[in-house]
Amino acid sequence: MEAITRPTGLAMSVAPGRIDVDVTTDGGETLLVWRETGRPQPSLGAAAGFGSRLERGLTSALGAAIERDWQPAGLVVSIAVSKAAICV
Repeated sequence: MEAITRPTGLAMSVAPGRIDVDVTTDGGETLLVWRETGRPQPSLGAAAGFGSRLERGLTSALGAAIERDWQPAGLVVSIAVSKAAICV
């Protein structure tokens, strides 16, 4: 749970807005959807932040499939991980 609460607290300490996190499981896959709303859009060429580092770690350590969707209301990130990768 700390993997979700720590980045959420960090993200909210930098700028106002809202972050919603939903986690579902379906068969052999766990899906985490992170939605940011009411936050400023990042500028082009902005330095990679915590989310980018987390993404690299999840893909290399767990083989996660990650999609980013920059919507007008804010960023939506979907992270899919097989149960086999997280249940040892």
